[in-house]
Amino acid sequence: MDPEMTTMIDAAPSTTSLVKPDHKDTSSLRDRLIGNADLEESLGAKEENAEAETSLAARATMTSYPSLVDTSVLDRQCWVCFAGEDEEPGQRWLRPCRCRGSTKWVHYLCLQQWIDSQQKGTVTMPVTCPQCGALYLLKYGSVGAIHRILDALERSINKGCPYMAGICLVGATYWTAVSYGALTVMQVVGHREGLQMMERSDPLVLLIALPSIPACLIWAKMARWEDWAARNWRWLLHSVCPWVFEQPAEDFLFADQHTSPSRILCGALIFPTIATLIGRFLLGRRVRSNLNRTILGGLVFIGVKGILRIYYKLKHNEQYQKREIMDAPETRNADTQAPDDMFQ
Repeated sequence: MDPEMTTMIDAAPSTTSLVKPDHKDTSSLRDRLIGNADLEESLGAKEENAEAETSLAARATMTSYPSLVDTSVLDRQCWVCFAGEDEEPGQRWLRPCRCRGSTKWVHYLCLQQWIDSQQKGTVTMPVTCPQCGALYLLKYGSVGAIHRILDALERSINKGCPYMAGICLVGATYWTAVSYGALTVMQVVGHREGLQMMERSDPLVLLIALPSIPACLIWAKMARWEDWAARNWRWLLHSVCPWVFEQPAEDFLFADQHTSPSRILCGALIFPTIATLIGRFLLGRRVRSNLNRTILGGLVFIGVKGILRIYYKLKHNEQYQKREIMDAPETRNADTQAPDDMFQ
């Protein structure tokens, strides 16, 4: 082998010396890593200290200068779901009205649901704040002229339907009263006589007179003359025969009884039928005129019913005068046994 080549091989570093790491380099690398970790920890501690100092400074500013800080942002609470900033951190907040304090804040989704409950399907209906009454600014997308026309028509129909329903109800009540009046005329006067009388009458007069029949019956039923007679019969007897009947006491109590509207209505509408039946049963063919029989039957019914009603009210009032409020049985026993227990 050439002596120069041998010298170059000897001078070249071995493979093991290139792969084998140096212990000094490893220790220095470990020291650098440990130093970086310590540096990161020190930086994190400095950031935490800076945040704490910032929060302390903010609190000091709120305490010293409360007018410079909007504390309502820190105490936000939704007036729909009553959730705060900490409970719903990802929600979008709004201030849609003139309310102040914590009630001026509301979640966007909560307000959307509340507006849906107020509009009830009418999308374009205006909605106001329930606290301050301010009108919410609602922005809608453009849907075309045909939709606007149909929406206006829909709102007009919704507004007019209650009035139309009222008109229909009044009309139905009026024609029901007209039909009842016509049937009452034929029942009281007679079927053939009633038809002839209504045919000879003016239609305008019939349209006014026939519905007034049930109205007059109801008004007459509301005149409770039995109550007045039961309350003042002592005064009436004393005024007629003062030497026989004494003057009643001033502090005389009377039990008031209220009659339900349904009873008044039913009693008034069934009165012509009762009068007709009583007239036919009592008088029969002795009185040929059906109108006279009905009038006499109605007077008999009113008189007998009035006498029975007055008697009932007088006895009811007598029971009311004798009313006493008693002690409970257990309390009476306790009161009688209490003195004996004291001396035992």
